[in-house]
Amino acid sequence: MFASPVQPRLDVIGNTHLQLVAYKINLFYSTDAVNWSFDVTSPWRAGWVGDGLNSTSAPSDWWDYDRQAWVTDSFTWNMNLTGYYRAAIEFYWFADDMSASGYDYLWADHFDYSAPSMAAQIYCAV
Repeated sequence: MFASPVQPRLDVIGNTHLQLVAYKINLFYSTDAVNWSFDVTSPWRAGWVGDGLNSTSAPSDWWDYDRQAWVTDSFTWNMNLTGYYRAAIEFYWFADDMSASGYDYLWADHFDYSAPSMAAQIYCAV
């Protein structure tokens, strides 16, 4: 996760440009891997991230909007139904004095599993 590009003709000298970026993960369920319905979502979490030129890692502390607290933990879901699950991630970039706000919604394009046959799937089966 990176900050959005800074405005043209604006040079950042020294430390990286930091921007507040929020994300949440939406989980979808299907019985046939064709027709998807919304199942559950994570809380919105936000953190300060650097631009792509000077930053390569995500923050370790996240502001959790549901708990109204800084957290370092992750979240998990119980997948109780037999079928297929797929994830999408929502991003929101907050405007600052060097870059504009923005929004994106991206489907996960693969899941990584230890079984080689599952590595290229865009969903997982349970």
